[in-house]
Amino acid sequence: MRLELEPAWAQPIVESPQIVTQHFHTNIDTKSLELQKRIFALEEEVKRYTTSKKIHKDRI
Repeated sequence: MRLELEPAWAQPIVESPQIVTQHFHTNIDTKSLELQKRIFALEEEVKRYTTSKKIHKDRI
């Protein structure tokens, strides 16, 4: 049994898996960066809050 391949012009146009994968990773990287920024901001807020609490306790 011989396999007949269609010519390239007869095949449907599909985005290359590399482009799809690249977009997928870029999307994840963007979300990851946003989350890292939010986590950093929250950590800074916690530091400020705990520092101000310590100062307040020392004054009492």
